[in-house]
Amino acid sequence: MLKSTKNQRSAFSLIELSVVLIVIGLLIAGITGGASLIRGSELRAVSAEARGYGVAVRAFHTQYNSLPGDFDKAVFNAANDELGDNDSLIQYLNSSSKPEGLEAWKDLFAIGAILDEETYTTTSTAKITQANAASVSYTQIPSSKLKNSGWVFDNWPHDNQNAVLLIHRTTAAASTGMLTADSTASAGFSGTLTPADAFSIDEKLDDGSPVLGDVRAQSGVTDATRGTGGANSCHSGANGAASPAVGGTYDLASVDRDCVIAFSVNVID
Repeated sequence: MLKSTKNQRSAFSLIELSVVLIVIGLLIAGITGGASLIRGSELRAVSAEARGYGVAVRAFHTQYNSLPGDFDKAVFNAANDELGDNDSLIQYLNSSSKPEGLEAWKDLFAIGAILDEETYTTTSTAKITQANAASVSYTQIPSSKLKNSGWVFDNWPHDNQNAVLLIHRTTAAASTGMLTADSTASAGFSGTLTPADAFSIDEKLDDGSPVLGDVRAQSGVTDATRGTGGANSCHSGANGAASPAVGGTYDLASVDRDCVIAFSVNVID
């Protein structure tokens, strides 16, 4: 009797291949969508933090009829507070080189308007000086839910608006300072948002313009260690030094974290 042998090879059918491709596609979509949801959540947290600090500033003003940091009386620690000049502007450094933009956090903590045990304690005696203000440290500003980011105060001199700014939360060795071309000094903070992220926040809360309105953005300083910053790397148009500021669109094609974003915290009597 002859025995016939038959070589059998197993292989995926077209249906099986289709199922595998569909599963892979769903996994990729899930990962991409998850990352997008996480980023969206972080940006919403940024907006919520800014609104909360605006409420805190108004609470301080209600209590003292002055602005935190700008107040000319000690409310945190009598021996170590740097007093402001009470000119209704929260300047990062005022005309007397007093760091109002950092002292503001101490004032807000003192009245319970913010709770940031990481930065301050009720027994803290640290005195923020002009030298300290030249380079913001992790111990001087509140952190943000956005990774490696924190908050400082400053103002837009050309229209006298006070603002809280989201910046890259640097160490003392990094380059930091005031708002470029629209502040009491010419240095700038390090950016922490991409133009697309800054535009997303600006469009939802304000007018979508980087140089107008209650939400504004501008390019952070060049930071070689992070590969970010530089002139008009966040948006085109004037940074707002001119009065009135005109033009300007976010550079949505850029993926660099070049943008410093600022939220108005003005108090209307």
